[in-house]
Amino acid sequence: MRNVFGATNGVKVHGKKKARRKFVKLVRKPSRKSLVKKLDTLFSLFIRLRDRKKFSYCPFPHRDGPRLIECCFHFITRAKYATRWSEDNCIGSCNSCNFEYEFNPHPYIAWFIRANSQAAYERLIQQSRGILKFSNSDLSDKIEYYKVLLEAK
Repeated sequence: MRNVFGATNGVKVHGKKKARRKFVKLVRKPSRKSLVKKLDTLFSLFIRLRDRKKFSYCPFPHRDGPRLIECCFHFITRAKYATRWSEDNCIGSCNSCNFEYEFNPHPYIAWFIRANSQAAYERLIQQSRGILKFSNSDLSDKIEYYKVLLEAK
């Protein structure tokens, strides 16, 4: 018996049995979106582990005492790909500091300048203004780099 497309799907046709076709699974290349998401996850984990060893608690002052490092804090927004995965741009912090930065960035910028320097902050701003496009292979290389660093820790 034939289907609509004329294939027999292994069913006997006039006394003969035809073999079914085997389909080969194609390996899909990972999408850019999935590569960026994976790199963000690995980078965030790397920053948090790095800063837990350095500070052990959120480095920003709190009224109610120290808080654990829970997320990756970006001084320059993640929308700027030139500094999105820059280790100088990021620090481990608590969720409340990361949220508050959206509405009141001035104390956090002042902390960065005290901890590093005004020149370092200006360099970071200049770097963020640069136009940078990462290819999928660049993203894959960065993913492998941070995987190796995380396995070493």
